[in-house]
This record gives sequence, structure tokens and C-alpha cells, in this order.
Amino acid sequence: MTLQEVMTKASEGGYQHEFPDHEPGLRAVIVGLHGFSIIQVNAIFLDPHFWYALGRTLGWHHEPVWQGPWQRFLDHLAHGNTPETFFATL
Repeated sequence: MTLQEVMTKASEGGYQHEFPDHEPGLRAVIVGLHGFSIIQVNAIFLDPHFWYALGRTLGWHHEPVWQGPWQRFLDHLAHGNTPETFFATL
């Protein structure tokens, strides 16, 4: 899915947040054994309500189920990947 598709799905699942096109993201520093990198992440993707609403439209109805993809998303970012590459696999 694209980021726009993910945001649409979350809205369909009841997530109520404005999705401005140019909302500043949070900067995160990823520290590893061989250095560090800085990534920019939209704060929406760190909101548990976003993941719960997304999960409602994707059939992840129970809390432990939607928390799994949320944790995998955070791990994905920690490995220096982008939100786009994570959501492309959903």
C-alpha cells in the first residue's frame, strides 16, 4: 500500500486526524554498530490510535494483533528503512 492508501484505510477505521500534506515529521536518530542515521517520520505513524484504526480495516480486531505490525514498523525504522518501504509490504 502507498502512504495515502494507508492513511485512507486508517480514516475508514475511525482514525480522526487531519492529514496535512506538509506536516513536519519527527526526526529520529538510529544508532548502530557502524554509525548512525537520521530519518524523518510523520508522528501519525507513531500513534497507537492510528494502528488500531488501520487494523480495524485490515481485519486486525484484537489489540495484540495490531500491536504486532506496529512493532514491526518500529523495528523496520530502527534498521534504517522508511515508512514507504514498510507499508508497501502490507
